[in-house]
Order: sequence, then structure tokens, then C-alpha cells
Amino acid sequence: MQQMKPTIPLRSILIPTTIRFVTFLWLISCLGSIQAAIVGQWNFTSGLTASTGVDLEYYDGPGGATEAGTQFGTTASFGIANAGGQVVNVMRVPKTTSTMGYVLNPNAIGNGGGSLLNLYSLVFDVYFPAASSDRNRCLIQIDEPWGNSNDGEFYVAANNGLGTAAQPQGTVTPDDWHRLVITVDLTASPPTVRKYINGTKV
Repeated sequence: MQQMKPTIPLRSILIPTTIRFVTFLWLISCLGSIQAAIVGQWNFTSGLTASTGVDLEYYDGPGGATEAGTQFGTTASFGIANAGGQVVNVMRVPKTTSTMGYVLNPNAIGNGGGSLLNLYSLVFDVYFPAASSDRNRCLIQIDEPWGNSNDGEFYVAANNGLGTAAQPQGTVTPDDWHRLVITVDLTASPPTVRKYINGTKV
């Protein structure tokens, strides 16, 4: 497990082989032993603009393939299930290659006794169409964001489990909304990762 660099953009939401929808994305950083704060939140009401923190960016830059394939709308306009019974704003993420994706800048101070983010949580509200099953769908690439020369850290795997590509757990069923939470503590010995699907630990 890699530390997240607090001031360097990170390649995020890389989906190499499929299309999906995202309605909310949060990055939460632990500021002390019992304090945590949302340092990044993206609701996709106005493109990649952040509700809290720094705007997302297209990994391949303005006018690139990621921007060309990304769409913004609502659950109603895309004809997909509402989230929690409500029409919500969503971002439709295209099928991507290794040169596509989005950049997430945590814009947070280091924690856990270092200059990097050692204690953090990621929260995704996602909807994967059934056609995306049987493929690994990377959620975030942290340790080598610039060249994307190695595997991502967390996936919805080919079996629809959540976790690393090698050890997915639980089930992220297709054609439905799910809240995925990943909580990382790199100060523990050994480091710990806790994963939740719709509030249930997996």
C-alpha cells in the first residue's frame, strides 16, 4: 500500500475497459487522532468543479480523449436508476486507455507522522452497467500517477468485488447505485485497509 502525496495530483478514477457513472466522490483526511475533514468533494453539478477542495483535471489535458468521452447529466437524462430514489447529477466516464483518466489533487497536509497522507478515506457513489462486469475497473492509481506504468491500488474487480485486483471482496452488483468506502491507515503495523459496500464491511 502506498502513501498518498498531499500536494501532487494523483491519477484517479481510471476505468480501463468499461463505462460507468459517478455521482459523488469524496476524499477525507484524518487531521488528528479523532478528527477528520473532507478535503475534496466532487458532485458533478458543474463539470469537474469541486464542491470542496481542488477541481479534478483531465489526465490527458483539455481537449483530450478523456474530455471528449466524458459526459455530464442526470440519472434521468442518461436513463439509469435514480440514486436513493432521487434524480441526481452524474458524470458518465468513458471506456479508457492507460493514457486517459482524471487527476485528483488532495490538497491536504501530511498526516500520521509524515509529509504524505498516511490516513485517508475515499468515498465513491458509483453505478456500473451490466456490460462492465467481468472486467477489472480501477478506482484509483496512487503510487505512479504520471506514467501509469503499474497497477492501480483499488478496483471493482472482474468478479464485482471491491479491493485490490488480487483480493476483491463483497459484491458491487451491476445496474444499481453503490456507495463504496475505502479507509486506509498506513501508520498501523501492518498497514490496514477497510472496505465498505453500502455501509457493510467486506
